Amino acid sequence: MQRFAALSPALQERIHHKRKKQQERNRALAGERMCREAIYYIPIPIGIADRTGRALEYNAKFTELYGYTLADVPTIEVWASKAYPDPEYRRQVMALWERDVESSFPKGEATPPRAYRIVCKDGSQREVEIITRLIGDLFITSFLDVTERNQIEAELRRSLERNRAILAAQPDLLFVIDSDLIFRDCIASDPSRLLQPPEKVIGVPAVEILPPYLFDLTREKVQTTLQTGQMQIYDYTLEWGGKITFYESRMTPLNSNSVLVLVRDVTEPRRTEQALRESERRFRVLFENAGVGVAHGDTITRRFLRVNQKYCDILGYSREELENLDFASITYPEDLQKNLDLLEKLKRGEISEFTMEKRYIRKDGSLVWVLLTVSPLWNPGEPPSTHITVVHDITEQKRAEYALRYSEAQLRRLNADLEQRVAERTAQLQLANSELEAFAYSVSHDLRAPLRAIDGFSRILLQDYASEFSPPARELLERVRAANHNMSQLVDALLGLSRMSRAAMYREPVDLAELARAVMITLQESAPDRHVQFQSVEHAVVQGDPRLLRVVMENLLSNAWKFTARTTQAHIEFGLKTIGSETVYFVRDNGAGFNPRYADKLFGPFQRLHRADEFEGTGIGLATVQRIIRRHGGRIWAEGQPGQGATFYFTLP
Repeated sequence: MQRFAALSPALQERIHHKRKKQQERNRALAGERMCREAIYYIPIPIGIADRTGRALEYNAKFTELYGYTLADVPTIEVWASKAYPDPEYRRQVMALWERDVESSFPKGEATPPRAYRIVCKDGSQREVEIITRLIGDLFITSFLDVTERNQIEAELRRSLERNRAILAAQPDLLFVIDSDLIFRDCIASDPSRLLQPPEKVIGVPAVEILPPYLFDLTREKVQTTLQTGQMQIYDYTLEWGGKITFYESRMTPLNSNSVLVLVRDVTEPRRTEQALRESERRFRVLFENAGVGVAHGDTITRRFLRVNQKYCDILGYSREELENLDFASITYPEDLQKNLDLLEKLKRGEISEFTMEKRYIRKDGSLVWVLLTVSPLWNPGEPPSTHITVVHDITEQKRAEYALRYSEAQLRRLNADLEQRVAERTAQLQLANSELEAFAYSVSHDLRAPLRAIDGFSRILLQDYASEFSPPARELLERVRAANHNMSQLVDALLGLSRMSRAAMYREPVDLAELARAVMITLQESAPDRHVQFQSVEHAVVQGDPRLLRVVMENLLSNAWKFTARTTQAHIEFGLKTIGSETVYFVRDNGAGFNPRYADKLFGPFQRLHRADEFEGTGIGLATVQRIIRRHGGRIWAEGQPGQGATFYFTLP
């Protein structure tokens, strides 16, 4: 023991050196993990909550050590009640934590590390140091588990008289081996980590304890250490307890005849390193095989550090060519300033990332449109370093947009042309209507005067000079008067047709069945000696101009009345029926009918399918009906057979 005490300062220095190296290595690993944003694999328990106290995430190490998951402790309040079940202790802990938060967060600092004792999900207790930092709206809390460290410190305090320097190396295993390869001392905070219990190790030759390959390695390292006087660092693995354990050993000379060996279980760090390597391998595979262009760029110099093949394909450059360029040199000048402005905002921390559409100049000089997204690879508060750029080729989409805009412009031009044509046609129609009105005026005034003169003079001749005319002469004068009367009727019909085309329309509910009954009463009163059977639906309400629709019903029913004059048992019907989704109204009679070959002539002015001596009329009525129906947005057609009557159908939307 005296020999170890004399060497304790040297050991302490070596252990301090070892600790320093380990801390540097841990920081390097932590930095690598941060760069990969792999917080899940950080070997420090971490919890993330928002300002309302709702827990957002706990990493794997947190669940491994304490057993709690997000479902177990969804809020800070639930976490406190489970981790500190004793009410008084929980009150003290929360008061201290709130005081640290109030004093640290306004300064942008993390809370000072505080040691607490928490209860795990399985009921066990662990000692931790908790540090909380406010990042944005999130509380990031790290739990430094100091259970083992406190155990070591307790052991150090209990065994300070033996060898403080050696015990400070815990939880490493410490051995003293002499030149004869005999274990002279063994210190382990966790004896279960030894191949043999400590009491069965001290004084025993290594060949009896160590596996053959490890014994050979130990013998070689002991000889080298004693010969050179320098520390030997080496690794080895052991398979025991059904699993493989990785160890790192540091062997340093104690004197000319013995060495001190510090053995550390590095299974978890090695597995973490392996996981990081695997994660990096997957990242490389994803990077190289992504379906979009991906580039790793220097934010300060704007140069490409690394690009995948898709990026090269989009821009037409080789990988080596792109990695010797900066993005500004191949950005279309009109898009460059916007790109640089967004990058400056990203560097100042004003935005977390940005997306924009821009044009690159390909190697062949052509332009390619891309949707570009840039994300920083530095943490908030750190100086800008590098970023990741992802680009999607949207050239075809842009071409389609340009084509669509061109088509819309063409359509607008066509609409403008159409509006002009409509205006011109409207002017022509207005001119035609004006001419029609002038014609109607001429008919009304200029034709009626001579017609009245002819009628008047012929009537005077018949009345005053009848005795001077022979019977044939009187018959000729009667024919002149009849022709004059027909001419007057035609003039009236033309004027009526003109009015129907130009009259203003007023829409309101109109019952066609009621109109039909009123028209039939008038017709019956005009010829009381006729007996006509009339049938009608109860109601047929439509939206239309009541004055014009009455003209429709008068013309259709008058035609039916006229063409059933020679029918023994005359029958006239007004009704409606549904054809598809359309309501169709009809007037049917069993009168003279017509040849269906000439149905298209029925609605033309002055078109007659019967001689005037058979049925009187002007041939204007159905033309008037058609114009009224069309002005209401409807259709009209007719069906019939000679001697079997006729049916006139019409619609009124």
